[in-house]
Amino acid sequence: MDEKYLVEMNFPGHSHEEVNGGILLSCLTAFPNDKIKLVCETSHANLLISKVSPSDQYRVHHISVTHDQIAKTAKRHLRGYYLSPFRRLLLLLQVCRDCRDRKGKSILLLSHNEFDLFAIRVINKIKKIPAGVICHGNLNEYFAWFPRNPIRRYFCYRSSLLKISHSNVGLICLERYVAENLKALCPTLAANIHFIPHPVLPLDKPCSRNFEAKRIAFVGRATPEKRYQLFEKLAELLNHHEPGGFQFDLIGRTHPGKQEFTSSQDMHEQLSSTGFICLLHDEAYYALSSTGVLLDAAKFKKPVAHLKNNLVRIIEDEFGEIGPSANTIEGLARRLILVTDAEIRIWEENLGAFAASRSPSNVASYIALFYQAIGS
Repeated sequence: MDEKYLVEMNFPGHSHEEVNGGILLSCLTAFPNDKIKLVCETSHANLLISKVSPSDQYRVHHISVTHDQIAKTAKRHLRGYYLSPFRRLLLLLQVCRDCRDRKGKSILLLSHNEFDLFAIRVINKIKKIPAGVICHGNLNEYFAWFPRNPIRRYFCYRSSLLKISHSNVGLICLERYVAENLKALCPTLAANIHFIPHPVLPLDKPCSRNFEAKRIAFVGRATPEKRYQLFEKLAELLNHHEPGGFQFDLIGRTHPGKQEFTSSQDMHEQLSSTGFICLLHDEAYYALSSTGVLLDAAKFKKPVAHLKNNLVRIIEDEFGEIGPSANTIEGLARRLILVTDAEIRIWEENLGAFAASRSPSNVASYIALFYQAIGS
Protein backbone atom coordinates (compact mmCIF):
# COMPACT_ATOMS: atom_id res chain seq x y z
CA MET A 1 0.00 0.00 0.00
CA ASP A 2 1.51 3.34 -1.11
CA GLU A 3 1.44 6.34 1.21
CA LYS A 4 0.57 9.86 0.16
CA TYR A 5 1.27 12.74 2.54
CA LEU A 6 -1.13 15.70 2.35
CA VAL A 7 0.47 18.55 4.30
CA GLU A 8 -1.29 21.71 5.52
CA MET A 9 1.01 23.90 7.63
CA ASN A 10 -0.52 27.31 7.04
CA PHE A 11 -4.28 27.10 7.63
CA PRO A 12 -5.83 25.67 10.83
CA GLY A 13 -9.47 25.18 11.75
CA HIS A 14 -12.15 25.99 9.15
CA SER A 15 -9.83 27.87 6.79
CA HIS A 16 -9.38 26.08 3.43
CA GLU A 17 -11.72 23.35 4.71
CA GLU A 18 -13.58 23.06 1.39
CA VAL A 19 -10.63 22.84 -0.98
CA ASN A 20 -8.56 20.57 1.28
CA GLY A 21 -11.55 18.33 1.88
CA GLY A 22 -12.10 18.13 -1.87
CA ILE A 23 -8.46 17.22 -2.53
CA LEU A 24 -8.58 14.55 0.19
CA LEU A 25 -11.73 12.94 -1.26
CA SER A 26 -10.28 13.14 -4.78
CA CYS A 27 -7.10 11.37 -3.65
CA LEU A 28 -9.08 8.63 -1.91
CA THR A 29 -11.08 8.11 -5.11
CA ALA A 30 -8.05 8.21 -7.40
CA PHE A 31 -6.05 5.75 -5.27
CA PRO A 32 -8.48 3.29 -3.65
CA ASN A 33 -5.67 1.08 -2.34
CA ASP A 34 -3.40 3.78 -0.92
CA LYS A 35 -3.04 5.19 2.57
CA ILE A 36 -3.38 8.97 3.07
CA LYS A 37 -1.35 10.61 5.83
CA LEU A 38 -2.85 13.96 6.75
CA VAL A 39 -0.30 16.34 8.28
CA CYS A 40 -2.08 19.34 9.80
CA GLU A 41 -3.52 20.96 12.92
CA THR A 42 -5.95 18.69 14.80
CA SER A 43 -9.19 20.67 14.42
CA HIS A 44 -8.54 21.01 10.68
CA ALA A 45 -7.92 17.25 10.38
CA ASN A 46 -11.17 16.46 12.20
CA LEU A 47 -13.14 18.62 9.76
CA LEU A 48 -11.55 16.96 6.73
CA ILE A 49 -11.90 13.40 8.02
CA SER A 50 -15.58 14.04 8.80
CA LYS A 51 -16.14 14.43 5.05
CA VAL A 52 -14.74 10.96 4.33
CA SER A 53 -17.12 8.00 4.11
CA PRO A 54 -16.85 5.57 7.06
CA SER A 55 -15.64 2.82 4.72
CA ASP A 56 -12.59 4.94 3.75
CA GLN A 57 -11.73 6.55 7.08
CA TYR A 58 -9.39 3.71 8.04
CA ARG A 59 -7.13 4.78 5.16
CA VAL A 60 -6.67 8.32 6.55
CA HIS A 61 -4.07 8.77 9.30
CA HIS A 62 -3.54 12.09 11.06
CA ILE A 63 -0.11 13.45 12.00
CA SER A 64 -0.59 16.47 14.26
CA VAL A 65 1.13 19.83 13.76
CA THR A 66 0.52 22.42 16.49
CA HIS A 67 -0.10 26.16 16.17
CA ASP A 68 3.22 26.83 17.89
CA GLN A 69 5.14 24.67 15.43
CA ILE A 70 3.56 26.48 12.52
CA ALA A 71 4.11 29.95 13.99
CA LYS A 72 7.77 29.35 14.83
CA THR A 73 8.52 28.24 11.28
CA ALA A 74 6.69 31.06 9.51
CA LYS A 75 8.29 34.19 11.01
CA ARG A 76 8.76 36.94 8.47
CA HIS A 77 10.18 39.65 10.75
CA LEU A 78 13.90 40.41 10.58
CA ARG A 79 15.05 38.46 13.65
CA GLY A 80 13.28 35.22 12.73
CA TYR A 81 13.43 35.45 8.95
CA TYR A 82 16.83 33.83 8.37
CA LEU A 83 16.01 30.78 10.49
CA SER A 84 12.43 30.24 9.31
CA PRO A 85 13.25 28.42 6.02
CA PHE A 86 15.41 25.89 7.86
CA ARG A 87 12.91 25.51 10.71
CA ARG A 88 10.18 24.77 8.17
CA LEU A 89 12.48 22.26 6.45
CA LEU A 90 13.23 20.48 9.75
CA LEU A 91 9.53 20.43 10.68
CA LEU A 92 8.59 18.94 7.32
CA LEU A 93 11.31 16.32 7.68
CA GLN A 94 10.14 15.56 11.21
CA VAL A 95 6.46 15.05 10.41
CA CYS A 96 7.30 13.08 7.28
CA ARG A 97 10.17 11.19 8.87
CA ASP A 98 9.07 7.80 7.56
CA CYS A 99 9.31 9.17 4.01
CA ARG A 100 12.97 8.14 3.97
CA ASP A 101 12.21 5.31 1.61
CA ARG A 102 11.22 6.92 -1.69
CA LYS A 103 9.30 3.92 -2.98
CA GLY A 104 5.56 4.40 -2.74
CA LYS A 105 5.83 7.75 -0.92
CA SER A 106 4.94 11.28 -2.02
CA ILE A 107 4.31 14.68 -0.43
CA LEU A 108 1.66 17.18 -1.49
CA LEU A 109 1.61 20.62 0.17
CA LEU A 110 -2.02 21.78 0.30
CA SER A 111 -0.85 25.38 0.66
CA HIS A 112 2.52 27.10 0.85
CA ASN A 113 4.62 30.14 1.62
CA GLU A 114 8.14 30.97 0.44
CA PHE A 115 9.67 28.82 3.20
CA ASP A 116 7.62 25.81 2.10
CA LEU A 117 8.89 26.22 -1.46
CA PHE A 118 12.47 26.14 -0.17
CA ALA A 119 11.80 23.12 2.08
CA ILE A 120 9.99 20.98 -0.49
CA ARG A 121 12.61 21.71 -3.14
CA VAL A 122 15.39 20.54 -0.81
CA ILE A 123 13.48 17.39 0.17
CA ASN A 124 12.72 16.57 -3.45
CA LYS A 125 16.32 17.11 -4.52
CA ILE A 126 18.09 15.27 -1.67
CA LYS A 127 15.62 12.49 -0.88
CA LYS A 128 14.20 12.17 -4.43
CA ILE A 129 10.65 12.01 -3.02
CA PRO A 130 7.93 12.97 -5.55
CA ALA A 131 6.38 16.24 -4.41
CA GLY A 132 3.75 18.77 -5.35
CA VAL A 133 2.54 22.18 -4.18
CA ILE A 134 -0.97 23.62 -4.53
CA CYS A 135 -0.92 27.29 -5.54
CA HIS A 136 -3.48 29.69 -4.14
CA GLY A 137 -3.76 33.48 -4.16
CA ASN A 138 -0.25 33.94 -2.80
CA LEU A 139 1.07 33.51 -6.35
CA ASN A 140 0.46 37.26 -6.46
CA GLU A 141 3.40 37.63 -4.05
CA TYR A 142 5.53 37.18 -7.15
CA PHE A 143 4.94 40.89 -7.75
CA ALA A 144 5.80 41.91 -4.17
CA TRP A 145 8.80 43.98 -3.15
CA PHE A 146 12.08 42.36 -4.24
CA PRO A 147 14.63 42.65 -1.36
CA ARG A 148 18.08 44.12 -1.90
CA ASN A 149 19.58 42.05 0.88
CA PRO A 150 20.96 38.99 -0.99
CA ILE A 151 20.00 36.52 1.77
CA ARG A 152 16.45 37.79 2.00
CA ARG A 153 16.28 37.91 -1.78
CA TYR A 154 17.31 34.24 -1.97
CA PHE A 155 14.38 33.19 0.23
CA CYS A 156 11.77 35.71 -0.99
CA TYR A 157 8.68 34.36 -2.72
CA ARG A 158 9.70 35.22 -6.28
CA SER A 159 13.13 33.61 -5.95
CA SER A 160 11.76 30.55 -4.16
CA LEU A 161 9.12 30.06 -6.85
CA LEU A 162 11.52 30.40 -9.77
CA LYS A 163 13.99 27.94 -8.20
CA ILE A 164 11.30 25.24 -8.45
CA SER A 165 12.33 24.96 -12.12
CA HIS A 166 15.54 23.24 -10.96
CA SER A 167 13.55 20.45 -9.28
CA ASN A 168 10.89 17.87 -10.07
CA VAL A 169 8.33 19.55 -7.79
CA GLY A 170 4.93 19.98 -9.43
CA LEU A 171 3.06 23.27 -9.08
CA ILE A 172 -0.71 22.73 -9.08
CA CYS A 173 -3.00 25.52 -10.31
CA LEU A 174 -6.68 25.07 -9.49
CA GLU A 175 -7.96 26.84 -12.62
CA ARG A 176 -6.73 26.35 -16.17
CA TYR A 177 -6.44 30.09 -16.80
CA VAL A 178 -4.18 30.42 -13.73
CA ALA A 179 -1.89 27.68 -15.10
CA GLU A 180 -1.70 29.38 -18.50
CA ASN A 181 -1.06 32.82 -16.97
CA LEU A 182 1.69 31.42 -14.72
CA LYS A 183 3.37 29.72 -17.67
CA ALA A 184 3.31 33.01 -19.57
CA LEU A 185 4.74 34.88 -16.56
CA CYS A 186 7.42 32.27 -15.74
CA PRO A 187 8.27 30.26 -18.90
CA THR A 188 11.06 28.38 -17.09
CA LEU A 189 8.40 26.82 -14.83
CA ALA A 190 6.26 25.48 -17.71
CA ALA A 191 7.34 21.86 -17.16
CA ASN A 192 6.51 22.09 -13.44
CA ILE A 193 3.01 23.58 -13.83
CA HIS A 194 -0.06 21.32 -13.73
CA PHE A 195 -3.80 21.95 -13.76
CA ILE A 196 -6.16 20.21 -11.34
CA PRO A 197 -9.71 21.64 -11.16
CA HIS A 198 -10.69 23.14 -7.83
CA PRO A 199 -13.00 20.44 -6.38
CA VAL A 200 -16.55 21.28 -5.30
CA LEU A 201 -17.82 19.16 -2.42
CA PRO A 202 -21.43 17.97 -2.50
CA LEU A 203 -23.82 19.55 -0.01
CA ASP A 204 -24.29 17.71 3.28
CA LYS A 205 -28.03 18.29 2.93
CA PRO A 206 -30.14 19.54 0.02
CA CYS A 207 -30.35 23.28 -0.43
CA SER A 208 -33.97 24.44 -0.48
CA ARG A 209 -35.12 26.60 -3.37
CA ASN A 210 -37.39 28.55 -1.06
CA PHE A 211 -35.07 31.53 -0.88
CA GLU A 212 -35.75 35.23 -1.17
CA ALA A 213 -34.82 36.02 -4.77
CA LYS A 214 -34.13 39.65 -3.89
CA ARG A 215 -31.52 38.86 -1.28
CA ILE A 216 -27.96 39.53 -2.49
CA ALA A 217 -24.83 38.30 -0.70
CA PHE A 218 -21.22 39.48 -0.75
CA VAL A 219 -19.10 36.44 0.18
CA GLY A 220 -15.64 36.54 1.78
CA ARG A 221 -13.44 39.41 2.85
CA ALA A 222 -14.48 42.99 2.14
CA THR A 223 -11.18 43.89 0.46
CA PRO A 224 -10.22 46.25 -2.41
CA GLU A 225 -9.41 43.21 -4.60
CA LYS A 226 -13.00 42.02 -4.20
CA ARG A 227 -14.26 45.57 -4.76
CA TYR A 228 -16.50 45.75 -1.73
CA GLN A 229 -16.99 49.45 -2.43
CA LEU A 230 -18.88 48.49 -5.61
CA PHE A 231 -21.16 46.22 -3.57
CA GLU A 232 -22.01 49.20 -1.38
CA LYS A 233 -22.68 51.23 -4.54
CA LEU A 234 -24.94 48.46 -5.88
CA ALA A 235 -26.92 48.43 -2.62
CA GLU A 236 -27.29 52.21 -2.82
CA LEU A 237 -28.56 52.08 -6.42
CA LEU A 238 -31.05 49.26 -5.78
CA ASN A 239 -32.39 50.92 -2.65
CA HIS A 240 -32.88 54.09 -4.68
CA HIS A 241 -34.75 52.34 -7.53
CA GLU A 242 -36.74 49.97 -5.33
CA PRO A 243 -36.68 51.08 -1.66
CA GLY A 244 -36.87 48.11 0.68
CA GLY A 245 -37.14 45.69 -2.24
CA PHE A 246 -33.70 44.11 -1.80
CA GLN A 247 -31.72 42.75 1.15
CA PHE A 248 -27.92 42.72 1.33
CA ASP A 249 -25.77 40.29 3.34
CA LEU A 250 -22.09 39.88 4.16
CA ILE A 251 -21.07 36.22 4.48
CA GLY A 252 -17.74 34.89 5.70
CA ARG A 253 -14.68 36.78 6.84
CA THR A 254 -16.11 40.18 6.14
CA HIS A 255 -13.18 42.51 6.74
CA PRO A 256 -9.37 42.20 6.69
CA GLY A 257 -8.97 42.65 10.44
CA LYS A 258 -11.37 39.85 11.36
CA GLN A 259 -9.46 36.66 12.16
CA GLU A 260 -12.35 34.22 12.63
CA PHE A 261 -13.70 32.34 9.66
CA THR A 262 -17.39 31.45 9.39
CA SER A 263 -17.93 27.74 10.05
CA SER A 264 -19.13 25.56 7.19
CA GLN A 265 -22.46 25.06 8.97
CA ASP A 266 -23.02 28.82 9.29
CA MET A 267 -21.97 29.31 5.67
CA HIS A 268 -24.47 26.63 4.60
CA GLU A 269 -27.30 28.34 6.43
CA GLN A 270 -26.44 31.82 5.16
CA LEU A 271 -25.83 30.80 1.54
CA SER A 272 -28.96 28.64 1.49
CA SER A 273 -31.14 31.63 2.31
CA THR A 274 -29.69 34.08 -0.19
CA GLY A 275 -30.91 34.69 -3.73
CA PHE A 276 -27.79 35.90 -5.54
CA ILE A 277 -24.07 35.90 -4.91
CA CYS A 278 -22.30 39.07 -6.01
CA LEU A 279 -18.98 38.87 -7.89
CA LEU A 280 -17.27 42.22 -8.54
CA HIS A 281 -13.63 41.11 -8.28
CA ASP A 282 -10.56 42.89 -9.62
CA GLU A 283 -9.83 40.64 -12.61
CA ALA A 284 -6.10 41.46 -12.64
CA TYR A 285 -5.64 40.14 -9.09
CA TYR A 286 -7.42 36.90 -9.94
CA ALA A 287 -5.29 36.25 -13.02
CA LEU A 288 -3.13 34.13 -10.70
CA SER A 289 -5.80 32.94 -8.27
CA SER A 290 -9.02 30.99 -8.36
CA THR A 291 -11.97 32.49 -6.53
CA GLY A 292 -13.97 30.48 -4.03
CA VAL A 293 -16.99 32.72 -4.61
CA LEU A 294 -17.77 31.09 -7.96
CA LEU A 295 -17.37 27.65 -6.42
CA ASP A 296 -19.71 28.52 -3.54
CA ALA A 297 -22.23 29.75 -6.10
CA ALA A 298 -21.95 26.46 -8.00
CA LYS A 299 -22.25 24.33 -4.88
CA PHE A 300 -25.38 26.11 -3.66
CA LYS A 301 -26.75 26.84 -7.16
CA LYS A 302 -26.96 30.56 -6.45
CA PRO A 303 -26.97 32.80 -9.55
CA VAL A 304 -23.94 35.07 -9.79
CA ALA A 305 -24.66 38.80 -10.17
CA HIS A 306 -21.47 40.07 -11.81
CA LEU A 307 -19.72 42.64 -13.90
CA LYS A 308 -18.66 40.96 -17.15
CA ASN A 309 -15.23 39.36 -16.78
CA ASN A 310 -13.12 36.46 -18.05
CA LEU A 311 -13.52 34.41 -14.84
CA VAL A 312 -17.23 33.98 -15.48
CA ARG A 313 -16.96 33.97 -19.28
CA ILE A 314 -14.78 30.82 -19.21
CA ILE A 315 -17.47 28.98 -17.23
CA GLU A 316 -20.34 30.34 -19.32
CA ASP A 317 -18.65 29.32 -22.57
CA GLU A 318 -18.91 25.71 -21.40
CA PHE A 319 -22.04 25.59 -19.25
CA GLY A 320 -24.16 28.58 -20.27
CA GLU A 321 -25.11 31.72 -18.35
CA ILE A 322 -24.86 31.51 -14.56
CA GLY A 323 -26.37 34.84 -13.54
CA PRO A 324 -27.25 38.44 -14.43
CA SER A 325 -24.40 40.56 -15.78
CA ALA A 326 -23.60 44.05 -17.05
CA ASN A 327 -20.62 46.18 -17.98
CA THR A 328 -21.23 48.75 -15.26
CA ILE A 329 -22.53 48.70 -11.70
CA GLU A 330 -25.47 50.89 -12.78
CA GLY A 331 -26.31 48.40 -15.53
CA LEU A 332 -26.11 45.50 -13.07
CA ALA A 333 -28.58 47.24 -10.75
CA ARG A 334 -31.05 47.66 -13.62
CA ARG A 335 -30.55 44.02 -14.69
CA LEU A 336 -31.27 42.69 -11.19
CA ILE A 337 -34.57 44.55 -11.06
CA LEU A 338 -35.70 42.81 -14.28
CA VAL A 339 -34.70 39.21 -13.39
CA THR A 340 -37.41 36.58 -13.94
CA ASP A 341 -38.01 33.25 -12.21
CA ALA A 342 -37.52 31.42 -15.53
CA GLU A 343 -34.04 32.91 -15.83
CA ILE A 344 -33.19 31.86 -12.28
CA ARG A 345 -34.13 28.24 -13.05
CA ILE A 346 -31.85 28.18 -16.11
CA TRP A 347 -28.96 29.68 -14.14
CA GLU A 348 -29.45 27.10 -11.40
CA GLU A 349 -29.30 24.22 -13.89
CA ASN A 350 -26.12 25.57 -15.44
CA LEU A 351 -24.49 26.04 -12.03
CA GLY A 352 -25.43 22.48 -11.11
CA ALA A 353 -23.70 21.17 -14.25
CA PHE A 354 -20.60 23.20 -13.42
CA ALA A 355 -20.55 21.85 -9.83
CA ALA A 356 -20.94 18.27 -11.08
CA SER A 357 -17.90 18.70 -13.34
CA ARG A 358 -15.86 19.63 -10.25
CA SER A 359 -17.01 16.75 -8.02
CA PRO A 360 -14.20 14.80 -6.27
CA SER A 361 -14.97 11.77 -8.45
CA ASN A 362 -14.31 13.83 -11.60
CA VAL A 363 -11.28 15.62 -10.15
CA ALA A 364 -9.78 12.22 -9.22
CA SER A 365 -8.65 11.58 -12.81
CA TYR A 366 -6.65 14.83 -12.80
CA ILE A 367 -5.10 13.88 -9.46
CA ALA A 368 -4.04 10.49 -10.83
CA LEU A 369 -2.43 12.08 -13.90
CA PHE A 370 -0.57 14.56 -11.71
CA TYR A 371 0.94 11.87 -9.47
CA GLN A 372 1.91 9.93 -12.57
CA ALA A 373 3.66 13.02 -13.98
CA ILE A 374 5.78 13.54 -10.83
CA GLY A 375 6.75 9.88 -10.73
CA SER A 376 4.66 8.66 -7.81
